[in-house]
Amino acid sequence: VERHVLEAGRLAPTAANLQAFRLIVIPTAGRQEALRRVYPKDWFVQAPLVIAVVGLPPGTDPDDVVRESGAAAMRELLDAPKSLVEFLVEDLPD
Repeated sequence: VERHVLEAGRLAPTAANLQAFRLIVIPTAGRQEALRRVYPKDWFVQAPLVIAVVGLPPGTDPDDVVRESGAAAMRELLDAPKSLVEFLVEDLPD
């Protein structure tokens, strides 16, 4: 099931296919408190895995962010979630 969900996410269209994002699979075991800081609902950490969608600058991947700007920059991307609407509207032409 996990593989099918990730494949569907990978193939999902974005506006003009311009938004760079990565799907990050996070095992919840041992990370419940950290995950509750992201979304403070008990049901959120009951599944064995959480899939995070992380918006990245176009043409980059998480390794690029860490290598060029350090782990703190990647943490900042993960710790500053945007709503789905903010994510989708962000790159619309003016």
